[in-house]
Amino acid sequence: MFIQVTSLSRSVKNIIQLLKHNIHSLNQFLLHSPSFKLYTSSISLLKPICSFAGIFCYLLLSSGCDQQEAKKVVAITQIIAHPSADAVTQGVKDGLAAAGYIDGKNITLVFENAQGSIATSIQIAQKFIGMRPDVIIPITTPSTQAVISAARSTETPIIFSAVTDPIHANVVTDMMHPGGNVTGTTDAPPISSQLALIKEIMPNLEILGVLYNPGETTPAKIAQQVDDLSREMGFRVIKISASKVPEVPLAFQKAVKEVDAIYVPLDNTVLAAMEQVVSLSYEHNVPVFSSDSHSVTQGAVASVGFSHYETGRKTAEMVIRLFKGEKPGNMRVTSPATTDIYLNLKSADKLGILLAESLVKKAKRVTR
Repeated sequence: MFIQVTSLSRSVKNIIQLLKHNIHSLNQFLLHSPSFKLYTSSISLLKPICSFAGIFCYLLLSSGCDQQEAKKVVAITQIIAHPSADAVTQGVKDGLAAAGYIDGKNITLVFENAQGSIATSIQIAQKFIGMRPDVIIPITTPSTQAVISAARSTETPIIFSAVTDPIHANVVTDMMHPGGNVTGTTDAPPISSQLALIKEIMPNLEILGVLYNPGETTPAKIAQQVDDLSREMGFRVIKISASKVPEVPLAFQKAVKEVDAIYVPLDNTVLAAMEQVVSLSYEHNVPVFSSDSHSVTQGAVASVGFSHYETGRKTAEMVIRLFKGEKPGNMRVTSPATTDIYLNLKSADKLGILLAESLVKKAKRVTR
């Protein structure tokens, strides 16, 4: 319960002073009125005391109730439901709860999912700004861009989460000193490490397909980075575009005969269709690799990256610092401390891929 001790103490002190003054006045009256009998004096004295005591208790309780109702409001918006984004959201909630900020007790959590629609994410952002919450937590780049745009003329604190490239997405201009009312966490994937892992698993790889939504800023940039790095690593890249979730399986099927493997960047559109992508991977015997660690539990062969849940926990830490008085603009953009290897032995076996025991031992999580 967020109690403002100073204002509450001041109210109590004023009431006590008022109570003392009235009791003193009444006593003076009784002392100079010989016609009052002792029992009458006692009864008369008790009436104002009880009356003022009642007022005192009422105001004290009312003040406490008012403060109890003044919960911090935390507004969370997510562009679409998929395991990675869901894990970030859960990490935020768990991180706040671990620090004593419990939904329904001393904070109010408001959550909105845009269901993959940019137009809806803009509406949610405008709604949240109108609510004037204590903090807005947009998850992933599209939701963050919508909130930033809606909040340009306000001072509402914004702590974003899982934005892969905050500078390229025009979310902040400086990662160390964001300034203003915006900061947050990034989940930028170690692309070179991911490609090196793919080459380790598939040393004869010649053509890698990158399946992504060209309408999203971050995936488009990652696709280009993969293309640039591929030349140094001895394979070619074919870009496979899908602008909407229903287009993802169709795009996969069209490209499947041209590629040796598929790589999925941190792309909300493709990740939302990951189950279908994995199913097609098995059907056509084409391995899928991902920037997203959660995709490995769904059937991607391997990934190197951050834990999305830990990204959410990191975001919660920043929100707590905000609640304790720090300014968002003074908090540097951060990320989880380490990256890890994630492997799916079941998928590898289905696709005829043998994963080295030394690699399996290095993995943080192995799906069997």
